Amino acid sequence: MKVSLAPVESGFAAIGLADKFNCGAALSARHWADKGCTLHLRDGGRFLAWAERVPLAVLCNGVAVAFDHDLSSWRLCAQLPATGPCPVSLKWPGALPGCGRVSATPRAPPGAGWRPVGPAARPVHHL
Repeated sequence: MKVSLAPVESGFAAIGLADKFNCGAALSARHWADKGCTLHLRDGGRFLAWAERVPLAVLCNGVAVAFDHDLSSWRLCAQLPATGPCPVSLKWPGALPGCGRVSATPRAPPGAGWRPVGPAARPVHHL
């Protein structure tokens, strides 16, 4: 079993390339803009992320790729061409709330019956 951690920013967490041993290491950079995020991946393959909102588009090297977004778990998955390093852009409708800010606690999918406990349950104050 593989376990990877990824920060949740604006309702989105890029996990990395699911078929790699260290999937998070495939992500070399992340840049936020008003309506989306651009990630720089070291290679192509099965990209995995967690997204509260369904993106309008997922682009690899500026070309739209098919993606699957599971509303029950908020899993986002896209098969990216294995052409070496590539920028991946995700676009959402409207401006993202708190664009680029790390969430204090992740929110659970609807009906999941999950609630944070321990240190994550305490509020975090941002300056």
